[in-house]
Amino acid sequence: MRQCATMYTALSSVALLVSGASAAAYEVRSEHMLDPIKNVAFINDTGKFWEAQKDNDGFFSVIGREGAVLEADLKGVVMHSRLAYGLSRAFMATGDEKHLQLASQALNFIYEHGHDEVYGGWHTQTDSRGNRIPTGSEDNEKWLLVQTYALLGMVAMCEATNDPAVHCETLDKSIQEYDQLLWDTETKEGGYFEKNSRDFSRQFGKGIGGVLDVLNVWAMPRLLINHGAGEGAGGKEGNAAHQLTMQRYSNLSDLLMTKVVASMDSPSVKYGVASGFYTNWTIAESDTTTQVGHLYKIIWTLARMYALSPSSTEYLDAIDKLWRENKMLGAFDEQVGSPHALLDWRKGITSRQKGYWQAEQSFMAGMTVLTLDRQMGEAERDEYLEVIDKSLMFFYDRLVDPVHGDVFSQLDETGKTVVKGDKGSIYKSCFHSMELAFYAYVYSMLFRNDVSKRRVPLFYRLHNRDETKEELLVVLTPIPIEKGRLVIESVDRDGEAYTDFDSNSRTVRVRRGEGGVFRVVFGIHDK
Repeated sequence: MRQCATMYTALSSVALLVSGASAAAYEVRSEHMLDPIKNVAFINDTGKFWEAQKDNDGFFSVIGREGAVLEADLKGVVMHSRLAYGLSRAFMATGDEKHLQLASQALNFIYEHGHDEVYGGWHTQTDSRGNRIPTGSEDNEKWLLVQTYALLGMVAMCEATNDPAVHCETLDKSIQEYDQLLWDTETKEGGYFEKNSRDFSRQFGKGIGGVLDVLNVWAMPRLLINHGAGEGAGGKEGNAAHQLTMQRYSNLSDLLMTKVVASMDSPSVKYGVASGFYTNWTIAESDTTTQVGHLYKIIWTLARMYALSPSSTEYLDAIDKLWRENKMLGAFDEQVGSPHALLDWRKGITSRQKGYWQAEQSFMAGMTVLTLDRQMGEAERDEYLEVIDKSLMFFYDRLVDPVHGDVFSQLDETGKTVVKGDKGSIYKSCFHSMELAFYAYVYSMLFRNDVSKRRVPLFYRLHNRDETKEELLVVLTPIPIEKGRLVIESVDRDGEAYTDFDSNSRTVRVRRGEGGVFRVVFGIHDK
């Protein structure tokens, strides 16, 4: 019990330091919060699981429960991008460059076969040789989800490797093309079209994914990737992609508040938020289904936005409103420890099954809010901590496959029976499982009560190959956080102490022609 109590104060240390409150009643039980290194073991094992799916050209995508390839002649672009994300995070957590090599293989498949060289954008699926396979949906051949998540792996690799010649440059070009093809220039509010024909001549609808997914997949992360004091990834201050991303981050932040969150106040929306909208951003009344996981994803998106803009207290108001709404709705199954699956915003919960990605959303919602630098009452802290703790326990105890590896897709409402055990599809790989484990590791390490232990080591492969630059200044920001709280405490390069860095600005200086694998220890310095 003593260990549990210590971990409570660890994860609520910000609130405790600000308010001076006594330790709360809730006691953490999750082993992966009490001993964060255990998350790294899962990350490493999951990387090995996906290494076994390697093909001569990319990776097999459709993978069964036991790791067997179910369809050898079908590959997904999103699956490869999500795999590259997971493997990039595996490298950042472990320092094992083999994960980076595999991530590069996944991205190379996308670069060589995923892009539509005729009309632009990204294909959904290919055969084993990389030839496009039509989806059969002429009006939605370029579904926004595919176009968005095709960029996910590039973002993670750009952050982990600082490789402007490949991943960062490709990301910048892809963002500009993405915006040119998908942004609605006809309506005042703008937004990205949800459904698109292959040639983009037919475009219609807006959706919650076009706001939440875009913010978290590339808009916010792209702003945090800063290669060279004041520079965007692979380019100078003011390069087109950087300026565009700042503009769209602002646009999407506004849409999240004025359309998605504001839909809670619509007379027709009785529970949660609307997720489908017409092109003019009026609610699509015929589309009443909302993923419960999205209710939590909105919360942690708002928390990240607030961390980057602490003067925007309206984000906190929206977080509190959504958290109360979820509690009233019973969105989180407190007995099982995971959110339910589906919601009809007119009727309430419609599916009580439990899924792998929903557990991540509730964990991230609780963790990102609890670690903000703001005052929080004891009872409120307990509520957030309970959701964090139970979500992580459910993930590792029920969703992780202890026999074959990675995670099951879907469990029944009791969380005890596997409904869908597949490990991979054209859309699914290890993205959500790796992301959850990575952030569970990072946050649990950084927010310990013992100030002397508030640190986490992460790995980056940084090189300055630009002959025109005597030095490359790389600003590292692994999590969105309020200014001045996160610092670099120490840096090693290839196992040797490295002193050419600035702690407070989190800037690592790499001289021309130099580079290597950098082990960067981040720490929290709250006053």
